[in-house]
Amino acid sequence: MSLHLTVRCDQSGPTGLCRESLPTQTDDEPEAIDIATRAGWDMGGGIDHCPHHAQEHTS
Repeated sequence: MSLHLTVRCDQSGPTGLCRESLPTQTDDEPEAIDIATRAGWDMGGGIDHCPHHAQEHTS
């Protein structure tokens, strides 16, 4: 059995949490963070944002 980390967007809105997620194909947390960051995710501060919400968050 393999364990893979999935990054999920923590952005909430009027209808709940964002549904975006990124399966990383790794069980190593630093590697998963690196994969997500290279894919445009904002992984800073303990709150993760998908590329769409990362752009909104930094604007």
